[in-house]
Amino acid sequence: MDRRAGRVRQALGRTIYRCPPALRRFVLDHTDTERQDQARTRLARALAERFGRDWEDAAGAATHVEAIRTLIQDLADNGQHRLCLDLFAAVYDILLTLGLFDDRITLGRVAFRAAGSAGLVEEQSLALSVVSSTHAIRGEDAEAARAAATGLEIARRAGSAREIARQLRCEGFRLYRAGLAREALDVVLSEDAERMAREARDPNTMIDILSLVGAAQFHLGDLDACEATVLRFRDECERMPWERGKAYALRDLAEVRLMRGDQREAEDLTAQAKAIATEYRDSRQLARLQLTEARLHLFAGRVRRARDTASEAARAAAYLPLRGEQAEAEAVVTEAARCLWMPWRRMRVTGKPRLRFTDWTTGGD
Repeated sequence: MDRRAGRVRQALGRTIYRCPPALRRFVLDHTDTERQDQARTRLARALAERFGRDWEDAAGAATHVEAIRTLIQDLADNGQHRLCLDLFAAVYDILLTLGLFDDRITLGRVAFRAAGSAGLVEEQSLALSVVSSTHAIRGEDAEAARAAATGLEIARRAGSAREIARQLRCEGFRLYRAGLAREALDVVLSEDAERMAREARDPNTMIDILSLVGAAQFHLGDLDACEATVLRFRDECERMPWERGKAYALRDLAEVRLMRGDQREAEDLTAQAKAIATEYRDSRQLARLQLTEARLHLFAGRVRRARDTASEAARAAAYLPLRGEQAEAEAVVTEAARCLWMPWRRMRVTGKPRLRFTDWTTGGD
């Protein structure tokens, strides 16, 4: 095949062969509807089964994203609501790992409508949780608030403890990413959303809640509570096991160790988290780890490395986008540059870590 024609490309280290649009249109125009329906169903089932089983395989899914987008929409349009929802459930977390936020929102809304058409209330709640959390992570609070409110209303009306816990976490996450860390804690702690998720046998939501609580406690400066929460978060990930999730706990723990003055352990924990995030192609977490690395460099007096690493973190966060992480990384760039321009300022920074340089919240998911 001709690379210059755009029919072959690389994605996450894998070669992708693409069918030219003209050939694709020709094949579709000359294939009867029944055969197209059979092909769509078989492909959707194969992808749903594969990524339902290998739900961490972001590298493998990257080569199928275009097909997944088309399939989820076509399945909904053709009344194959159950299969549409199965495929969406198999890939929505992978889309987050790949940083495909637009796809999560668009396909989440398709899944929400498909679930409504099929009368599947819990699937409606799941789809809205994907939509609201993605808007929240991008700093789109109004959109996140509407989706979270609708999701919580649906969950309460259905009386599903599992979905109520999920939606409480979504509302808490929205508040946290909006800079309201204390209010976020109140939402998830007032109804003991963690216990609710645990009793509903939903470990993923339970871990999401622990991640949110730990991040909010750190933002509020309660390092003892944060450390206790993050250690439980890490232990739950090991028990599942959920290796990619553990990288989030390790990074949070590294930030706590940094604040306690244990630079070496903070660096070791960050390196462990980065190795996991790199293996799983977790673009979101890699951007955050670059921010943590920049902070480690800055407070160790390596200001030039801090500036360069924070610049990379800011670019990665802006691309996704992660507005809180971008703002914080840009603030580290500014502080490191000041230390380079005014060497005496370095003494005010080295060995004196700060929780944040801005009021923005980071992490929490």
